[in-house]
Order: sequence, then C-alpha cells, then structure tokens
Amino acid sequence: MRQRLKSVFFPVLVLITACGSSHGEGDTTANSTAQDHGQALTSPSDSHAGSDGTSSGEATPSNKATREIERLLFVALNRARKNHGLPTVKRSSELNEVARKYCQEMARTGKVAHESEISGSMGDRVRAAGIAFVHLTENLAFAADDVQAHEGLMNSPGHRANILDPDVLEVGVGIAETQKDGQDMILVTQLFATRPKKIKPRTAAKQFVEMLNDARAGKKRKRLKRLKWLDKRAKEALGTCFNEGSLPALDLNGSPVSSTTFIGFLAGDMASLKKALQDNKKIQGTDYTHIGVAVTQGEHPQMGASIICVRAVLGVSSR
Repeated sequence: MRQRLKSVFFPVLVLITACGSSHGEGDTTANSTAQDHGQALTSPSDSHAGSDGTSSGEATPSNKATREIERLLFVALNRARKNHGLPTVKRSSELNEVARKYCQEMARTGKVAHESEISGSMGDRVRAAGIAFVHLTENLAFAADDVQAHEGLMNSPGHRANILDPDVLEVGVGIAETQKDGQDMILVTQLFATRPKKIKPRTAAKQFVEMLNDARAGKKRKRLKRLKWLDKRAKEALGTCFNEGSLPALDLNGSPVSSTTFIGFLAGDMASLKKALQDNKKIQGTDYTHIGVAVTQGEHPQMGASIICVRAVLGVSSR
C-alpha cells in the first residue's frame, strides 16, 4: 500500500506503508499490501561509509538524538491509544533493535518497502531475531521529523488501524537518519506484536474439547466424551506435529471404538483454534461419540516458535 501525504514543514513527500500478519492454521496472512517504492534516499554521510557498508550517518544505539525521537514516537502512539480508550503497549528492546536495523538497511539501500531482498519480510526479520509472535504488524514512515511521521500515520487508515489495534501488546520503534533532495529526513519502523503464551498441555486439551463440543452444539450435534484409549492414540500422534510426518494408522482390534477419524491443528494461540473449529466441517459427523486429544507446543519450521499443535481422534463407539 502506498500513501503520499504532503509535508507540513518541508516541500517533500511523506511516505508511509503498513503491513500485518498473524499465525492461523499453519499459514501467514497479510492484511495490507506493500510495494517497493524505490525511493532515492541518501545517508547524511555516504562518503564516509565504514568497512561493513554502513554509513556513519545512520542511527546507532548510542545516538541520543535518534533515541529521543524513538521515545517521542512511542509516547505519541500510546497517547493515541489512550485517547481511544485502549490499553497502552509496552516497548520491547528486542523489537526496537529489529526496527532500528531495518531502518538502517533502508537508509543504506535507498528502498522503503516491507519486503527486502536482503532481510526478507517483517516476519523473517523478527524470526531471525529469535522472537516468536502470533500477531505482527509493521508501519513504515519517511518524514521530516517525529511529529510529521506520527501525524501521517494517524491520517492513514491502515497505519492508524495498526496503532489502534487492541490485540497488540508490544511495540518496537526504530529510526535512521537519511536525506532527500538535500533535506534531513528520518525513516521510521514500528513493529507491533503479540507473543504466544505458554500453555499447559492438559489444560489446553480440556479447553480444546470444550471448544469442539461448543462448535458441535452450534450445529445441533451431540457432545463427545473423552476416552482414555483415544487420548493415548492422540498422544502417540504428537510426533508428527513439527516434522510433517503422516498420522499413524490405528489398530482397532479389541478397542472400544469401531472407527476413528484423525484431525490436527496448528495455531499460534487458543483463540485461533476456536475459530478453526467453528469453520471445520470434519468435526460435525453425527456418528461420533467419543474423542481423544493431546496438545503440545513447539517450534514449527515455517510458522516459528511456540506454535500450538493439537492431535485429536474422533471415534464411534463399538458398544
């Protein structure tokens, strides 16, 4: 998404982009689209670049001026949230660092975009820093100062929605100094995130069964009862969670059920699982009488860390 707002203080364009993603059933979705704007940016000291390719004019952690601008942007976004009756977000030092590094990269390459040939997507950058998330959005701004950047973000519906998102708990704010047409400018990155909560597998399994039975009740189906034999079969299937293995075949000889159906879910949080169950037609079978469930949490090669995995077996009683 490309937004151009006229500058209040300088005869230049204010460029702002927003992007967002969240973990659902094993996939990442974007709530807005960003394009590579190809801006011609110049670092304040390009002629004095160091051996690592970074310019001495870029923001560094020891630069008090840039740190103060970051602080002011953080205060401004929390003030906006409070004005709209929303809880404030905490500032994350880890997300700050990711945001700063990306601003420095954009200042160095001259490209303002969510997707980078160097560091990938916002999700790639955050995961590379070892940060797990279930919800992540990103605002980018190119402006004369913090006031202009914040006003531009709040005047753009997509970016305003990210700032006023009630589901985010943390934010990282980073800036880098640059120039355009001889004017001093700043690049701003805001990263809004909600990190996954640690679960207790037994409690989560019980909660999953309740959510599944609630979904069945909405379709006028009978509630399913927990069965230890099926719980054991579900637990045996947990080994397939994060290595993409196939679900095991079950030997039903001497079992208390005559037939079974395996279902599996991957999600960032229990709320996502609840929604997945409401949309799942496989659980609506009228013959099912019992269920077995096992839950674990771990790192998925595509989705990232702290992903909840559910393995459930729906059964039809043989008695």
